[in-house]
Amino acid sequence: RVLQKAIPTSLSVLVAVFICIYLGNKINFSREEISTLATYILVIIGFRNLYKVSYPFNNLRKYLYVFLIILFILITILFRELFSLIRIDILMISFIFMISFVCIVIYNLIEKIYDYIYSKYLEK
Repeated sequence: RVLQKAIPTSLSVLVAVFICIYLGNKINFSREEISTLATYILVIIGFRNLYKVSYPFNNLRKYLYVFLIILFILITILFRELFSLIRIDILMISFIFMISFVCIVIYNLIEKIYDYIYSKYLEK
C-alpha cells in the first residue's frame, strides 16, 4: 500500500526535476535559479500528495495543512539563505506554476496507470 502512494509521487518528482533542469537551461537560468525552482516545485508536488493522502479533511487536518503551507512560506522568507534559495521574479513564478501544473497532471496520469496495473496484475 505504501508503494502504491510512493511510486506515482516519486515518478512525478523525477519528471519535475528533469523538466526544470531542461527548461531552465534552455531559458538560461543560473544553477541557483534552477535549484530554487526545483525546490519550490517539489514542495508543491509534496503538498499535492499530502492533500491527496489527507482528504477528506476534518478540522484538525485542515488547520494542520494550512499551518504547514504558512510555515513553509515563512521559512522561505526568513531562512532563505540557510536553504540557499534565491529571490524569485515573475518569470520564475510563472515557470513554477507551469511546471507544477504539468507535473500534477503527470502525477494523476501515473497514479491511474499504476492503480490499473496494481489492480489487474499485483493485487491478489
